[in-house]
Amino acid sequence: MALQDIIDKIKNDAQAQAEKLKAENGEKITGINAQADKEIKAIEKKTDLLTKKKYDQELRLKISLATLEQKNLLLAAKQSLIDEVFEKALAQIKALPADKYKELLINAILKVDAHGNEGIILGEHDHNKLGADLVKDINAAFSKSGGSGNFKLLSERRAGISGCVLKDGRKETICTFEAIIAGKRKELEREIAKLIFKAS
Repeated sequence: MALQDIIDKIKNDAQAQAEKLKAENGEKITGINAQADKEIKAIEKKTDLLTKKKYDQELRLKISLATLEQKNLLLAAKQSLIDEVFEKALAQIKALPADKYKELLINAILKVDAHGNEGIILGEHDHNKLGADLVKDINAAFSKSGGSGNFKLLSERRAGISGCVLKDGRKETICTFEAIIAGKRKELEREIAKLIFKAS
């Protein structure tokens, strides 16, 4: 075999080997590309699932916050209406004619733990309304119920109250309509709420 024949054979074998390697590499590259595409699609699917999961979580959070806000607003509205009921009740008491107002105050004094010789401090707006016979009427009612009936009207006036405060030395017994309504509030609030919000 001539030298040129040997060189040509080497070239041909090299060319064939190159073609073979190229084909093999092509298959490998195709396989690598297919695997990469598969992995990319899997990542995209996972990302979509994570994005959807995150979206769902955010949506649930927003719904939860909106529901909580709605409940708080409803509760605030209910509370405001209940406050209004009690405020109106106090306003109606204050608007009573003097004789009815006095009768209500005397009844309130008869219900507290009083000895009958306390000093009476009136609210600043009640003195003129109740008149000079107030103490006499209180003492008469107290005596009739079995007490001593020696209440005295003090010159002190208490701002911001309707009704009176009974003072015995340092001890004070609150007989204000504000306190009476506040004391009844817990007892009546649930009942009033049911009346206002029958669906609750």
